[in-house]
Amino acid sequence: DDMGQEEAASLSSAVAAGKSIISGTLGRTIPLVEVYRTLPNKNVEVMVTIGYSLEAANKVAVKALSEELAKKSPELAKELDKLAQ
Repeated sequence: DDMGQEEAASLSSAVAAGKSIISGTLGRTIPLVEVYRTLPNKNVEVMVTIGYSLEAANKVAVKALSEELAKKSPELAKELDKLAQ
């Protein structure tokens, strides 16, 4: 079923806040590749590719979104919990 404008706004806001929380919470990242390149102006360009556990990331994402949604709309938080199981 369609959600109302208010629920959609709450969900959108929760997802945005969740992204920020998830980024800060994924502390267990593993550097897979580091590439260094010296540029003509003597600056060093660095490219790092990181990896992390998909299962851990999913758990963190569901928890962060659920907590954020619970603040805004308990009904949406319950729906997310059902979907995550």
